[in-house]
Amino acid sequence: MNKRLKQIRLESKMSQEEFGKKIGIESRAHISALEKGNRNITDRIVNDVCREFRINEEWLRTGKGIMKISSKGTLSTYVSEIVHGNDEFIQDLIEVYMELDPDSKKALRIISEKMAEKKRGRG
Repeated sequence: MNKRLKQIRLESKMSQEEFGKKIGIESRAHISALEKGNRNITDRIVNDVCREFRINEEWLRTGKGIMKISSKGTLSTYVSEIVHGNDEFIQDLIEVYMELDPDSKKALRIISEKMAEKKRGRG
């Protein structure tokens, strides 16, 4: 996994410092130690790398499968980004929506459709 981490950084044309900042690690030395295998890559680092660089988690962990996730996301990609991300607004919005009764969900869909119609009318 350490070599694959370095591969991601090199293919992204980033210094260790730039790469670290992108995934929330301020120390260049920490990134160096991860790439050399002197420090363990935590689940948090795996999640951050996969989210920030659109990397297939299975590939990062095992080397199996494709490295990059296509730029056009899939539902599972979006769900993973929401679960592992830090956008509390979206997380809260989904939780609140899922707790609504069926009639309330239907009302939101109707409102959304009417807003889309109104917007198309302006465009």
